[in-house]
Amino acid sequence: MALSTYLIKTAPTLAHKTVSLPVFSTLVPTTLVLSAASETDDDLSGHLVIIGYGVCGKQIAYDTNQQRAPFHIIELDEIPE
Repeated sequence: MALSTYLIKTAPTLAHKTVSLPVFSTLVPTTLVLSAASETDDDLSGHLVIIGYGVCGKQIAYDTNQQRAPFHIIELDEIPE
């Protein structure tokens, strides 16, 4: 219980450092062709919308890209090229 507040505050930093380890780059490829979201709802019909490009979002995007299905990613942080 005493560590809960500390762990909640440091979780994003710890997760970022953990995902930056070389072992994760072999598990989840980071090079994908990402499409930019358009401003109209009509253009998004039939697309998968992935909210967040963390570990799970990257895996979902990778699998979706392998299936050649259209998708858009919504991410607050900058996505490295």
